[in-house]
Amino acid sequence: MKQGCVLAPTLFSMMFSAMLTDAFNANTTGIDIRYRTDGKLYNSRRPRANTKVHTERLRDFLFADDCKSCIERTVTVNGVKLAAVDRFTCLGSTLSRNVHIDDETDGRIAKASAAFGRLRSSVWECKGVSQATKIKVLKVYRYVVLTTLLYDSKTWTFYQRHAKKLNRFHLCCLRKLLRVSWQDKVPDTEILEQSEMPSVFTLLQQTLLCWAGHVTRMSVERLPKRILY
Repeated sequence: MKQGCVLAPTLFSMMFSAMLTDAFNANTTGIDIRYRTDGKLYNSRRPRANTKVHTERLRDFLFADDCKSCIERTVTVNGVKLAAVDRFTCLGSTLSRNVHIDDETDGRIAKASAAFGRLRSSVWECKGVSQATKIKVLKVYRYVVLTTLLYDSKTWTFYQRHAKKLNRFHLCCLRKLLRVSWQDKVPDTEILEQSEMPSVFTLLQQTLLCWAGHVTRMSVERLPKRILY
């Protein structure tokens, strides 16, 4: 195949799944899960029952050990030992030892701020624009800056502090686009109404619900659904 072929991810997954099944067929290496796909999804007591509960040992994650390899194993390149790190960026997302997404949200805000700054002189600060043009400017913000800010948010386990920090940046950008200063004493609700934009709280909930619905509609044979349940 050529680089970038659309078949590559599918064939990669099939090849590794077959390889791992063969390699670990006779041992207990893997991650054990219990799941049941009947009834309500968010009742955590249901998988503890003795009936209607399925058990399975997952080995599909065994090849995804880049984080563990980089952090725990000593890697030497040309005689020089690479320093162990607590976090690094992979495919645009920040991976770290921590169980929270503080580093990820800080990185998302930094990237979104850079994207906003690159368009400052050419788009945001153009004077004498009509109302129709202003609406188009807000669309540019939504599809460039806001998309950068919430990239991969469907995989986040976030708390209120993360959503508040992201929403604060979001509203700050909207105030600059609408040329509304804090001294004007315009509430955030009116800023969102004028820009016809939802808050970050709403966007995060929509993203999570959309992803949960997508996985729920999968067949039981699909691995993401079994993990979710």
